[in-house]
Amino acid sequence: MIMGLAQNGHARDALEIFNKMRSDHVEPNYITYICVLYACCEGGFIEEGWEYFSSMESEHGISPGEDHYACMVNLLGRLGRIKQAEDLIRSMPFRPGVLVWQTLLGACRIHGDLETGKRAAEHALALDKEDPSTYVLLSNIFADSSYWGDVGKLRELMDTTHVKKIPGSSWVNFAGNG
Repeated sequence: MIMGLAQNGHARDALEIFNKMRSDHVEPNYITYICVLYACCEGGFIEEGWEYFSSMESEHGISPGEDHYACMVNLLGRLGRIKQAEDLIRSMPFRPGVLVWQTLLGACRIHGDLETGKRAAEHALALDKEDPSTYVLLSNIFADSSYWGDVGKLRELMDTTHVKKIPGSSWVNFAGNG
């Protein structure tokens, strides 16, 4: 319910459900906290996000994992707190994975932070050179900054390393004729 509400624009309601769970002494788990932090991200609730993130271990003995850190990086990044997001990644008690670096890279694209974006892409590519998401996000940052030569070099690199962007697809069921 928490994730469903958050995904459908009801972040505050999602957090109310979580708080009701806690008041009813229902113990949250690892996944519950991903949902809660996602709700904070969707709602832009930075202070609450930090409170929930901080309480995971101290109140419930749940060590934050990469997904939790990615949610916090996403929350900070959406609000333009790129440096704080990068600092959080650097403070992680384990080696950050591709997901966390790509999340930072996505925030850099939104806010036009080319330098941090290049660092995030470098880390993500060091972990997985075959994931097209990193290349596409970095290429988009270059394009947004009108660095067309860098866009071309990146596309060339993708070709020579055989990294393929998987095209998006969708379908619509119109009047039952899907």
